[in-house]
Amino acid sequence: MRPYVKALQARKLTASAIDLPRSKAERAVPVFIEKVPAGAIAGGHSYGGRVSSMAAIQVRYAALHRTLAGDRVSGVTAFRRIGSIRPG
Repeated sequence: MRPYVKALQARKLTASAIDLPRSKAERAVPVFIEKVPAGAIAGGHSYGGRVSSMAAIQVRYAALHRTLAGDRVSGVTAFRRIGSIRPG
């Protein structure tokens, strides 16, 4: 997530990456919700994207960005409500 965080920070946006427990995504959702407040732009790559999508069912985020596992190769990105910001 480092390139995405740096790209957002370069645009003068507050951004950070969080550590999630590695197990079932369902077990990581409460941790995500605790660390990412409602109204924030939430997202993640692969496992983190799954967790952020599941958290968005319970919490109203300003936007949800999910970088797909194949993103590095194909450039395909799924997003909801607003467009995504890509590093570079």
